[in-house]
Amino acid sequence: MHRCFLVDYERVKEQAGNGLDGIEHLTNQDTVFILFRNENISIHFQTMKKLTSSEAEIIQKVIPEASDEVMENIFSYLIGKYSQGKNTVFLVTDDMHCFEYLQSFTADDSEPAEVSAFLTIQSALNRDLAESKTAPTKATAPKGETKTKECVPISIYEALAKLSLSPDKINDIYQIINETSSTKRNGVRSMEILTGLRNMFPFQTAVEIHQVIMPLL
Repeated sequence: MHRCFLVDYERVKEQAGNGLDGIEHLTNQDTVFILFRNENISIHFQTMKKLTSSEAEIIQKVIPEASDEVMENIFSYLIGKYSQGKNTVFLVTDDMHCFEYLQSFTADDSEPAEVSAFLTIQSALNRDLAESKTAPTKATAPKGETKTKECVPISIYEALAKLSLSPDKINDIYQIINETSSTKRNGVRSMEILTGLRNMFPFQTAVEIHQVIMPLL
């Protein structure tokens, strides 16, 4: 599967590491289309090193003083071009209005393009990695039964990964979350999750994990 990253550079250049962070990890199976709205844009030296070290196909175009509406039309064209053959398109921008417009633009297609929006290329790669690690997989089970792993939401996966937890541990934690009812009062559900975590981890670790995940539920 081919991946295409459409970058609205001016909208994400101020993000941590800027929107091109992660481009150095792409392969020759990836394409990055960078759109600039200013001919005199400056790129940090470290970012330029990442650009030159990347194996991806990198296409750069300047659209002088382009409005958001013009950018939406350009992205619509590029999504139509690069989403063929089950390719995945990542939109790198902080313009959620543009993303919502593009989603509605393709919603009526018989096979809508798979488009996701992120602030950096690295965030998109993290999502891809999380999904590959948590994709439903068959596990050993009694005959006639099939067990599958739940797909961990990216926000929870990234938060727990920062605690240096393994993918298997993250899946176990998400299983604890799923075993508690979201219809219960927050205090009751919170206590049940903490109890489940304390059965898996030392007390201090359980409390730390609990503090990280509860705001995300």
